[in-house]
Amino acid sequence: MALVLRYVNNGGEIVEIFLALVHVTDTTAKSLKKGIGFVFAKHGLSLSRLRGQGYDGASNMQGEYNGLKSLILNENPYAKYVHCFAHQLQLVVINVTKAHGAISDFFTIATMIINTCGSSCKIKDKLRQIEHEKLVEAIESGEIESGRELYPDDLKLKTYINDMVDKVEFFNIEDLGNLVKILVSTARDKAFPLVYHLIELTLILPVAIASVERVFSSMKIIKTDLRNRMRDE
Repeated sequence: MALVLRYVNNGGEIVEIFLALVHVTDTTAKSLKKGIGFVFAKHGLSLSRLRGQGYDGASNMQGEYNGLKSLILNENPYAKYVHCFAHQLQLVVINVTKAHGAISDFFTIATMIINTCGSSCKIKDKLRQIEHEKLVEAIESGEIESGRELYPDDLKLKTYINDMVDKVEFFNIEDLGNLVKILVSTARDKAFPLVYHLIELTLILPVAIASVERVFSSMKIIKTDLRNRMRDE
């Protein structure tokens, strides 16, 4: 079992690190829960401070009563469970392609194109530039809107929006990760702690578990057929 930890550090940066590779005797929820507890105790971590957990859709992971997510929720009801979006999408794609041959052909061709473009930095940069130019042109022509300002009734959120809406440092924010960094650097995380914690909780939710999958892919580079007797350590 591979464990990847995601958190926001004191500088407002999203950090996702490989924590441990745990050997388990079986894949029952209790064994997995025991393995997680062992790793947390080893690193001085506490399950009570966990705010999110994400797995694939296997029954031993997301079972309503005896799954791993339920065992953790029984101990910590604030550890919100997220079914990996990548796995959900994969299940949808598989069912659709089984029913429609043309869609199956489309994904086969799309995979070939992605693999070809993904292997070349020059092609990726060129595609990004083309997409950027199209987006700028669409915004300038009024075809799409660049965004809207929302003013909820909550007074603190109103104050927060009014404070940042005309500040130069917030003009070129691309995502929530950049927003958190600027909030910390300008000490606004202290001035608006509730807004900061809300964004922080959003960032640490494990929407997808691609990082865990990459751990196993990396293992295949080392643990090959010629070295198949190597232990996990």
